[in-house]
Amino acid sequence: MSFEHLTNSSTQDGKKGYLFGLFFALLLTGSLIYGFLRLRAQNNKSNTIQNTKPTPTPLPAPQVQVYEDEARLQGSSAILSGTIKNISTTSLNHLTAIVELSRRNQTQATEQRIITLRPDTLSSGQQAVYQLAVPWRDFSSVKLVAIKSNEQTICQPSTQKCVSAGKARAKETTPDSRPTIKKTVTLPAKPRRPSGDEIINTPETAAPY
Repeated sequence: MSFEHLTNSSTQDGKKGYLFGLFFALLLTGSLIYGFLRLRAQNNKSNTIQNTKPTPTPLPAPQVQVYEDEARLQGSSAILSGTIKNISTTSLNHLTAIVELSRRNQTQATEQRIITLRPDTLSSGQQAVYQLAVPWRDFSSVKLVAIKSNEQTICQPSTQKCVSAGKARAKETTPDSRPTIKKTVTLPAKPRRPSGDEIINTPETAAPY
């Protein structure tokens, strides 16, 4: 009985196993290289996106300077007021001030009011005023949000330095409630004129000691 076919079969099986192992190793290596390159490409793409984020456009310089007065009480109202000066070289029209009021005893409860300036048109260097009366029992604080001209923001205190302190609140004086006491002043008696031989001692006629 010949064993030649068995030897050839074993040799062929060994070659097939070697080739299969080599193919598997190459496939595994290729998968690892592909995964590495893909991960690297994703990282590069992420860095590129981060580097190309649009930078916020800076706001232009404010065109007005605001002088914000201290709030003052008038009866049951708080008077909010201020003065706006046109520091630009152009005329400003339809001027309005937007303020934000915080509700008293209500967390994060706010509301906005729009105030028309008087006058609402300013040439360069001119001034206007705004004023608003609100019930002080309903609101706890107020802040200026913006000054607008023709719906365009020309002063935004949260991002621009365009607000300064204005008039201070006048000191409140309490009238004196004490009763007025009238003091009586006693005047000296008028000297009586002498009559007849009556002699009145004076420094000139007084007898020496």
